[in-house]
Amino acid sequence: MELLNHELQKSTKNSSNSFWKCFVKCVFIGQSALSHIAYLLGPVCVLVALTLITGIIYVYFTAILPYYTDSYFSFIGLPHLILAFWLIFNIYFNYLMAIFTSPGHTPETYSINEEYDEDDIESVFKFCRSCKKPKPPRAHHCSVCNRCVLRMDHHCPWVANCVGHGNYKYFVLFLFWLSVSCLYICIMTISPFQLVSTTKKYPVDGISGSTIGFAMILCASVSFAVGGMLLWHLYLIYSQQTSIEFYLNRSDSIDAKKLNIEWHNPYDLGIHKNFDAVFGKNSLWWRWTLPSRKPTPGNGVDWEEFVPNNLTYC
Repeated sequence: MELLNHELQKSTKNSSNSFWKCFVKCVFIGQSALSHIAYLLGPVCVLVALTLITGIIYVYFTAILPYYTDSYFSFIGLPHLILAFWLIFNIYFNYLMAIFTSPGHTPETYSINEEYDEDDIESVFKFCRSCKKPKPPRAHHCSVCNRCVLRMDHHCPWVANCVGHGNYKYFVLFLFWLSVSCLYICIMTISPFQLVSTTKKYPVDGISGSTIGFAMILCASVSFAVGGMLLWHLYLIYSQQTSIEFYLNRSDSIDAKKLNIEWHNPYDLGIHKNFDAVFGKNSLWWRWTLPSRKPTPGNGVDWEEFVPNNLTYC
């Protein structure tokens, strides 16, 4: 009888181990599948975004602006024409730069004088289990790109790229100019939309009221969604965090509060230095209007850290 019970317990244990091994394997397979789908969806999302942006530009020049003036170069038309081309240039410039600029990856020469210890939480953060290599501070492994990305924020299918140290400013500026442009289109479509709603006719030949309605609804939706994302990333820049670090820092601050310990984000050096770290030294708001291919400050590996009553380099 005891032998039978022993065999049953052994069988149950093996069955349990087999279940968890199968479960973990399924999770990894699912994660791998989602990563491949996200990778394949990237170019599709970029094509959709470019199509929608170009479509709204076409509607603006053929339907919206002609509603206000008969000539692009009139006293009314010329300022709108200049503003429109400025907005269009900044949208395309920053979008393409976010797509084609590398976010930055761990240099091959990067090393630390430590051995990996899976039981040491500090060691886990300093080494990448996927790449089997040490990783710099603020770097994280992207399962879609299958590489460690410097100061990784997230993988964005709309730019078919990771958003990290090298292209973060272009990503934020794209959000900024897209939000401003959509808000501008929304304002410009108010009067035409009211006319279409009352008369059911549109004064520009070949243009239907549904075209104006579509442009207004699309731009209002994008302005709301992208504007919210812009505010989120401005807060992250203000506090010198990434989307990943926000959740890690929140957990650390909660743990510190429970222990009555004062906690401070080590990379938060104040609003001016925080914005300079992304947009460049003395990055005033008006410099956002000036497109630049100047690389993001720093190498993405070494980061200045906060020390009470003193600032020093780590």
